[in-house]
Amino acid sequence: MRRRHVLIGLPPPPLLELVLPFCVAALAALGPCTSWLTVGRWCGTVASRSHVLRRSSPSHEDCTMAEAHLSSVGFSDGELRTLRSHYVRRFELDVDGNIKPVLRWFLDLGMTQLEVRKAVVRCPMIFYVGLEKISKPVALWLKGLGMDDTQVKKAIVACPSLIIHTLEGSLKPKVQWLKEL
Repeated sequence: MRRRHVLIGLPPPPLLELVLPFCVAALAALGPCTSWLTVGRWCGTVASRSHVLRRSSPSHEDCTMAEAHLSSVGFSDGELRTLRSHYVRRFELDVDGNIKPVLRWFLDLGMTQLEVRKAVVRCPMIFYVGLEKISKPVALWLKGLGMDDTQVKKAIVACPSLIIHTLEGSLKPKVQWLKEL
């Protein structure tokens, strides 16, 4: 039978006693990053590499400011892992310029925190498209097609990639094609 520390990925007890103070130091040094995912990665590195035990300061490379902010507003470690897996390059975004405006706009549309998280995890490119140039005009265009605010919200929750496409280059031609059928 496997021991509990093996099942949950912790080092054996003697090594755990050595590593635990470093993990606590890592958590304190991470500052705004409260994600246990990052602390767990760092602690795993410490446990698996003896030369890392001699480090005086932990590595901050696993936690970007974007991840720290998303973690602070309620994104789980699993959701952060999913977001991270969607990007070839590091998940680095301007929190004030990209993340906060999108999250605020979603909440203004009437989405719940859970709906916001689901939309972002389903379509992380939401943070990379221009909110003022693409996403908001698409929402206004949907209202112009006869949808009310609730229907627009439901459409974005069901298919968040809807608001990352341009009107002229993608959505209008498709709607025109559907009308011609």
